[in-house]
Amino acid sequence: MSIKEAFRETSDKFKLRYMDEVFQVKEEHAVMSAVTYASFLNQWGLQPDNFVLFFRCMEIGNKYVIDALTEGKDLEHFFDGITPTYGLVNQVFKLLEANKKGGIYEKVLVILLGFLNNVYLSPQEGYDLYSPDIEEINKLAKFLDETKKQDFPVNRIMLDILKHLDELDWEEKSGPKYTLAKHAGKIRSNFLDDTRHLNQSIPSILLELDPDFTDGIKPPYVYQD
Repeated sequence: MSIKEAFRETSDKFKLRYMDEVFQVKEEHAVMSAVTYASFLNQWGLQPDNFVLFFRCMEIGNKYVIDALTEGKDLEHFFDGITPTYGLVNQVFKLLEANKKGGIYEKVLVILLGFLNNVYLSPQEGYDLYSPDIEEINKLAKFLDETKKQDFPVNRIMLDILKHLDELDWEEKSGPKYTLAKHAGKIRSNFLDDTRHLNQSIPSILLELDPDFTDGIKPPYVYQD
């Protein structure tokens, strides 16, 4: 192995080790590095070939990293330039499922919901791309906030998604598509009806707030305008 090849191999190993430590954001210096990296991505711009890097930054869940990643961006249309795929929609659902109600930074929630709203804007096309089941819809809709009005961004976008799913075409009053559409409509109705509550359509355990949610470790320097 030549010195050049050895250097490249060592460099690649160091990069992977460094990025792994940065994305764990367990210490201030790692958070600062992650914030700097997120700022670079923000300036680079979202593209199909770097989407996974943006998504990884959001998975971190650190407020300061996400603020750097999204500064000056339209959150609801953050992913508009990315063509939805089955795998991508699945990853979005998994990230939402992995976090408890109240356990995900609001900016990330708006981004993910905005993406799903675009996917199901044409209900049948969205369903053909990715057909969620009842459990996935429950874990999605758990983020509705009954303490806030329906024009609260998270509530507004979520209600739109449920409306799209409720509009799915079905030929018979049976089968997974019919069941999904009716359940989405029921959740939406329970939220909009002041006499009803989400726990009448979503398991109560999913509606429990995350008691451990924090903004994450703050970097040593936070610049403000």
